[in-house]
Amino acid sequence: MTERHKASEFIKLHQALTKLQQDIWVMESALFIQVGVLVFNHYRLTKLPQSEGTSGETEP
Repeated sequence: MTERHKASEFIKLHQALTKLQQDIWVMESALFIQVGVLVFNHYRLTKLPQSEGTSGETEP
């Protein structure tokens, strides 16, 4: 293997790893957003109906 061929293979590997790192970052971001939506929906379903009922009683 020549030095030029080794350098070319190294550059290809580096580009592939960089792309993989970007893809993982996108998946982590999407997962974080999904967890946030789940937590918000859980809070909304467990807390807001009770607070709406009490606020309806106190308002004229």
